[in-house]
Amino acid sequence: MEEKIALVNCLALLHLENKLEDKGGYASLIAKTTKQIRTPDIVSDGDGHAAVAGVKALVNDIATGELDFDQHTVLQKVRVYCSLDKTFYENIKAVFDVDYKDDHEIKKAVGSNVAHLHHYNNSTELRKLISTASYNINTGTGSFNDIAAKLSDELAKVTRNSFDGKSSTLVASVGSDDPDGMEEIFVNTKKQLSGKTLKTGWQGINRMMGINNGIVPGELWLMPALPHEGKTLFSLMMSLSVGLFNDPADFVPEGKKAMILDMSFENELEQNMPIAYKAIYDHFEKKPANIKDVDPKTASKYVCGKLAARGWTYKFERHINSDFTPAMLRERFTYFESLGYHVVLLRADYLGTINSAGLGNGAIGSNVREMYRIVRNITAPRKCATLAPHQLSPKAKELKALDPAKYVRQLPGKGMYDGCTTVDNEADGELYYGKTEMGEETYFEVQRGKHRTLVDTPIAHRYRVLKFDDIGILPWDVDQDFDRSLKSVNAGAIASEDNDIFGF
Repeated sequence: MEEKIALVNCLALLHLENKLEDKGGYASLIAKTTKQIRTPDIVSDGDGHAAVAGVKALVNDIATGELDFDQHTVLQKVRVYCSLDKTFYENIKAVFDVDYKDDHEIKKAVGSNVAHLHHYNNSTELRKLISTASYNINTGTGSFNDIAAKLSDELAKVTRNSFDGKSSTLVASVGSDDPDGMEEIFVNTKKQLSGKTLKTGWQGINRMMGINNGIVPGELWLMPALPHEGKTLFSLMMSLSVGLFNDPADFVPEGKKAMILDMSFENELEQNMPIAYKAIYDHFEKKPANIKDVDPKTASKYVCGKLAARGWTYKFERHINSDFTPAMLRERFTYFESLGYHVVLLRADYLGTINSAGLGNGAIGSNVREMYRIVRNITAPRKCATLAPHQLSPKAKELKALDPAKYVRQLPGKGMYDGCTTVDNEADGELYYGKTEMGEETYFEVQRGKHRTLVDTPIAHRYRVLKFDDIGILPWDVDQDFDRSLKSVNAGAIASEDNDIFGF
């Protein structure tokens, strides 16, 4: 029955297109619809499928332009195909007998038929997805979690489609004939520009992140660098500083507990925790921590106390990268949400090494790009900001060898990502960085790349230098009266000679 109704809608749409002299406008929609309608390869005159098969072939021929639409000829063919199904024929004939007063009524009818075809296609697709998932579960084809995650993503695509004749991609609409709607857009824009952001530990880095002076909840920041250039150190210190210098009440719905989730896919926790302890201890105690002889109980109490002081729960996790899939990230979020937590920040070090088998379209790098797309689809709707260290490709090594002094500043826009040159398309922002030695000092250069933002950051704020120090590693200054970041490595070297490093 549904197949016949869909074919009636297809012929009605072809009929209306002919009246509007706008042939072929819905050819792809009609082709998609007829493809959903299954008929036997061979049918006989007495076969119950003959009517559906015949009308389907007729619709395809007209939609593809192989046959011109002539109402008399079409009805003749339909009558032959439906010789044993008078009701089907009468329904098609009734479509051609409608008398439309003007083009407005015709276009209204077009919209109605388009909506019905979308509904048919989506409901058919929905049944297929559920059937396939059920088959895979019953036969043990893949893990239950992977099947469920894939079904969830595919169902989201289907349910986003509109059944009311509007564009299935339409999210919002406003026009000059709707001043109230436009006013609401400006209200939302103002809220975004004045909304709370997650401050990092460095004033100079916060300025890099746009007019809001910090990380906007929901943003995904890629943090690309070469091996051994501070990916773990910088991203870890950044995520730690979020918990130390921000109030969770500004970012968490009422009744929820605030969490910062730190997931390591490379380093063991025994490597990361000493960094966390030293960075925190040095900052607050104004002297270097003794990592080698530290009392484990004392260090644990100190770190936990500082991270929890404002009300955050900071969760450190180590996962096996080769076994971890994007679907498992959704599981972790769901698990913590079931415990009443709202994850405000995720540090994933680093996603480029996790299992992305089966993702993408087969092209080189498409699996990595789709993996980041899935991660962002998990975190962005939850207003969870993401710090994602990523490795640069060997081409970046060549660039550094050619011009080490300008290397970091030249990275934006070159697509030198390991595994996928276009992975930056899935990110909201980029922070490139690298170490530079000058004399006896070591500096950490940070260059902001792309950033999806309402008001772009001035060029003068997109590049800063942090100096490594015995106290604090890369000392935080967001709670200080002075900005420790430098305009350049040369400025830092000159200042060091004058013993006035913060004068620039």
